[in-house]
Amino acid sequence: MRVFILILVLVPFYAPAALFGVDWGESIDKYGELTKLNDYYKVVTNSVPEPLSIAKNYELVQKPDNGLVKILMTSYEYSAFSDSFQSDYVEIQDYLINDGYETREFRQSELSSYQCILQGECVGMLWIGVNHDQSVVVLEQIMNGRERSFIQLEVKSNTFITSN
Repeated sequence: MRVFILILVLVPFYAPAALFGVDWGESIDKYGELTKLNDYYKVVTNSVPEPLSIAKNYELVQKPDNGLVKILMTSYEYSAFSDSFQSDYVEIQDYLINDGYETREFRQSELSSYQCILQGECVGMLWIGVNHDQSVVVLEQIMNGRERSFIQLEVKSNTFITSN
């Protein structure tokens, strides 16, 4: 847990940097094999310059004329009701807020609701923030069955947002 916090503190969050030591606009082909999707290219990798200790993989998305425009980090699985699942999420959210991301939307977790426990239909916490360069971050807890879950962090550059 402390290593995770240390890594977050070392991650630069200023323009033109994205997260995880990559920069908006850079070419993603050095991170792995490119896959073409409509007007975009993507790379799925677990190797970025400044990885998070909880990260299982990263999906990097590139537009041909704009370079890197979106990053999606998916964590390893957690027990849905573990303390580390909650605390890791809150630590990431707090760091993003302290680094200048303004809250645009927040949804409380329903993980301990009747519907979640008995039916496995759960919605975890969701937090959306925007920073000074209009990049948007979406931090979400996602259930994977009744007892397993993961954290997903999606960051979209202002170039990606304005082109959609």
